[in-house]
Amino acid sequence: MGGVCGVHAGSKECVFDLLRGTQRLQHLGQEWSGIAISNKGLITYVVKPNVVREAFPLKDIADINGGFTVKGAFKGSAGIGCTSVGEKQPMCLHSNFGQYALAFDGRILNYDELRKQLGADGHVFYRGNETEVLAKLVAKGKTVVEGIMHLASKVKGSYSIVVLHGDDVYAVRDPFGVNPLQLGQAENKFVVASETNALIRASTKFVREVKPGEIVKLSANGIETVGQILSSKTAFCAFRWFYTARVDSVLEDISSDLVRKEIGAWHFEQDMKDGIKLDFIAGMPMSGTSFALGYSHASIALASKYEYIVPFNEAVLYDRYSGRSYIPPTQEARDRIADEKVSVMEHSVKGKIIGITDDSIVRGTVLMYKIHALKMAGAKEVHVRIGFPMLKDICLLNVSTKTKDELAINKFKSLDGIQKHIGADSLRYTPVDVAVEVLNKAAIKPRSKLTKDDLCMFCAGCGDPTE
Repeated sequence: MGGVCGVHAGSKECVFDLLRGTQRLQHLGQEWSGIAISNKGLITYVVKPNVVREAFPLKDIADINGGFTVKGAFKGSAGIGCTSVGEKQPMCLHSNFGQYALAFDGRILNYDELRKQLGADGHVFYRGNETEVLAKLVAKGKTVVEGIMHLASKVKGSYSIVVLHGDDVYAVRDPFGVNPLQLGQAENKFVVASETNALIRASTKFVREVKPGEIVKLSANGIETVGQILSSKTAFCAFRWFYTARVDSVLEDISSDLVRKEIGAWHFEQDMKDGIKLDFIAGMPMSGTSFALGYSHASIALASKYEYIVPFNEAVLYDRYSGRSYIPPTQEARDRIADEKVSVMEHSVKGKIIGITDDSIVRGTVLMYKIHALKMAGAKEVHVRIGFPMLKDICLLNVSTKTKDELAINKFKSLDGIQKHIGADSLRYTPVDVAVEVLNKAAIKPRSKLTKDDLCMFCAGCGDPTE
């Protein structure tokens, strides 16, 4: 898992926009941060084990007393950046078409096979990770575009890739379009990034999505399509809209915020049908908040029908200085952060029937701890509403930080078993068909209707979308 960004700033320095854009993708990976910048074809790259803001403090980039004068090592009009888990990126190599740097977001399913083949061809590995395998595949071409086409012919899996070569930035999205990749522009500045908020932070406006299988080039001449990998169907990662993406991101013209609020509204109507009346609704911060707001907003909009309003309130407080419990690579680290990241608002919950919304239940670690704490603080009942359908398998096409056996349904065998484990008074997930319906409803402009077959919902038990 990670986020990628590429900037071509025309005749200006790119480093500030590159760092701002990359920093906005921090939610996609917090273990490694890296940038590569080209100055007249000579690439300088730096990768550090930290978040962007700490890895690249402003004092190391510029003389703030001189009004952001770029220091020598970071000079250049074109660059790429990456935040990631596990993989040190970008990777910089030399080839027969010159020096280049590469970063990617995704998962290579046939990594072991490809590494073995490259080793047999005489390639020596420095890092030995998926990024290096991709970079070495690109080196097989006589040009960057030819190298990317060669990569596409060999790789099975998902990838959104940015490549820096000369003073140009190339980007490619896998033919299934699993992970997002978007283009932005402002006058003579051009940006490609994993999410729309990074484009905005890099001072550009959204232009369009990179199409599945499309290879684009960002240069002084603008944005141009320079290649197309055959794409027969899509497999957009549905989980992006429900959790992975920032809530302010728009992917494939579908708002992450609207998706989550519409799901919350659906759960409100289901509770009215089931006769469950809450004193208030709260979200597990931060990923559950939009679902809870949608639930409360629906109760207000439908007040004349149900004669009942559910206010939004805080039940747990988020510690903004802890990391995401989904992202750290070890179970021990995930459990520690899960326990640290939220605390109970005792005065709000005492004697109340409350609802808690969250994006998903992976292992049930956070919910189990917090429902117990809520009841210890005096909550009368705790009803849990989950935004995404039940997770039944590990992620197929992105980096997974868990094993299938760890998933709640595989440990506790049934909905009732999960409910008992986390200690909830009731538990409801969003069905797959409702999730797909809501994705279409949350489009912010006219677009073709999505079906389950257009999405990757392998984790929800919907099968391999690439077959």
